[in-house]
Amino acid sequence: MLWTALISFPLMASVQFICAKVGMVSGQGLAGVLRKHYPRWLLYPPVIALVVANTINVGADIGAIAAAINLLVPIPASWLIIPIALSILDWCSSARIG
Repeated sequence: MLWTALISFPLMASVQFICAKVGMVSGQGLAGVLRKHYPRWLLYPPVIALVVANTINVGADIGAIAAAINLLVPIPASWLIIPIALSILDWCSSARIG
């Protein structure tokens, strides 16, 4: 599966670059620009896709943290997922980030 990085990385980098340029020029995010210039039926699918992608990304990150802790402590990674998520939420609320 590593060969897909040769194709997907340039595409991902291009999309990220274009989104950053749109944000710099307009002062808004991609959803704000879509909302301003296009009808709602065209806005909702990208926003929903973004929410789904971010949710999957956060889940993968928390799973990776659990797997890394599992390398140090002999506790199953699946048991660590909820405590890790709660500790991140607690840290964010105490640091006034979230």
